[in-house]
Amino acid sequence: MFQSTAQDDETMVDSLLDEFLSADNQIIDDLLLSLSNFNLIYASTTYNTKTYFSGRDIGIDQYNISTQLTYANSNGFYTGISGAYFSQFYPKWDVTTLYIGFGNYLNKQKTLSYNTAYSRYFYANSEDNIFANTLDFGLGIRTKNKILATQLTGSYLFGKESSFHFLSKTYFKTNLLKEKNTLITIKPQLNIFFGKQTIELSRIDIIENIPETTYSKNTVFDLINTQLIFPVECTFNNFDICFGYTFNFPHPIGEEVSLKTTSFFNFSLGYLLEL
Repeated sequence: MFQSTAQDDETMVDSLLDEFLSADNQIIDDLLLSLSNFNLIYASTTYNTKTYFSGRDIGIDQYNISTQLTYANSNGFYTGISGAYFSQFYPKWDVTTLYIGFGNYLNKQKTLSYNTAYSRYFYANSEDNIFANTLDFGLGIRTKNKILATQLTGSYLFGKESSFHFLSKTYFKTNLLKEKNTLITIKPQLNIFFGKQTIELSRIDIIENIPETTYSKNTVFDLINTQLIFPVECTFNNFDICFGYTFNFPHPIGEEVSLKTTSFFNFSLGYLLEL
């Protein structure tokens, strides 16, 4: 049994937050340079043409849409709500997430940063509610010119069951166009996902000429998925638009074999409001 639903929901929330909290967000950087005290609200919607769980194809051809509304201030505090819609699930609105966190820089050069957060999940289907909570802690490092950055995040998931995983994100950014109110960049990103998984194994024994199947569970910590993301990001005034393509390279866990590479297009639109 490959338990991935809650972990994928948590990863989806992370990707939404990255749109707002990423070290290279031009809108945020400009405000940090011009203001010493600010309050912001960021709203975004992301459309993915395909849905995969930990990079794996579960045999359902569907798209998904995720939304986010986040408040943040110059002290490093943020909180918000996000949700996910899946075209072939029932109910289609699968999960709503509330989150709260704090993050800031560790040095004057703003090349080292940290982030800690708590997330609470509310599933439309109570059977999916294995992990209802997540605690995250992350450390990031980037170059002074902001073109190369890496973030390491550890997450503890708990509820009816508990688990943990680690995510490494590294990107390289190149500006295609940079003017006063307009920025267009390409930002290839490599994500490596490790996690604790519970694998259900089966064994057939012959007892008095009668086959009997016994099941056992084994917990492993292993590489789960590797992602390559190729986005083109456009920022105009307080709007940002992103077009991207993602490749998944899932790593077999337990008795999984011959997992194929999966991929999908995505599009996102965001707006930043200064309070």
